[in-house]
Amino acid sequence: MRELTQIESQQISGAVVASMEEALEGFLWGLGDGAMTGMSIAGKFGGAGGFIIGGIAQLVGYALTPFIGGIIGGIGGAIFGRDMIADTLAHYRESVGTGNVSHSLFS
Repeated sequence: MRELTQIESQQISGAVVASMEEALEGFLWGLGDGAMTGMSIAGKFGGAGGFIIGGIAQLVGYALTPFIGGIIGGIGGAIFGRDMIADTLAHYRESVGTGNVSHSLFS
């Protein structure tokens, strides 16, 4: 049996980054993109609870989701690379960001 080249092993392994430079680039891209994605989604869905509860939900959402999104995006970017994490977060913004924020039973 022959040994696989680096390109062949990268294609088989699920597009894991091939170098530390790609991992760092993916981490930094995912960190920023994940933080902004988390904050934009939280701002939309956090305010649907009324004046008092909705305001508290927005404050907590704006404070926590950039960190959570940044951590998840950074780890994903370090593992899979900048292009894959950018596509994943863009798809997340398109699919989740278009949801209905109304909590009414009759909407």
